[in-house]
Amino acid sequence: MSVDGLSARADRGDGRAAFILGAYHGSGTQRLRGVHKDERQAAAFYKIASDEGDAEAQYTLGVCYHTGSGVLYDESLAVAQYAMAAGQGHLEAQVSLSKAYNATDQRLAAMYCRLAAEQGDVGMMFEAAERYKTGKGLGINPEKAMRFYQLAKDAGHAGAAAFLDKGHATDFKLVPPWGIYGDVHM
Repeated sequence: MSVDGLSARADRGDGRAAFILGAYHGSGTQRLRGVHKDERQAAAFYKIASDEGDAEAQYTLGVCYHTGSGVLYDESLAVAQYAMAAGQGHLEAQVSLSKAYNATDQRLAAMYCRLAAEQGDVGMMFEAAERYKTGKGLGINPEKAMRFYQLAKDAGHAGAAAFLDKGHATDFKLVPPWGIYGDVHM
């Protein structure tokens, strides 16, 4: 579709067309079609698409706020945009929220970590295993820790493979009410 056609659709509230125009302006890859790199214009189109409920636009606008690309840096607006996208199952938004909440709210950080891990993010699989092992935001659960270590290993995570291949799985001992006890070598 032509840039003019996309613009007309975006003007009528078509979120997907607005997202595409935002991507054109954000990347500058459509110079031959008359669209030049303009981060402010990109953010404006992402905002239109976000308001229409486009999860990819919500995530991308969150990145804009998080980095100050085309808009003023605003962590709270970034988190709000990530949350809208994550609510629609957007994997990268879930990862971003896990990282954003890591310093302030371990329960929320862990929840988004687990959601991203369950969708297949390898780094979040390993993080979920570590969280279940230590109880950081999820509560100690050796069985779930081992499941996420195995998933991460199977997906190619070197740290999970090293942990499991060196026999650390046998180091887990559940000692109520203190949780995991034993020599865990990392």
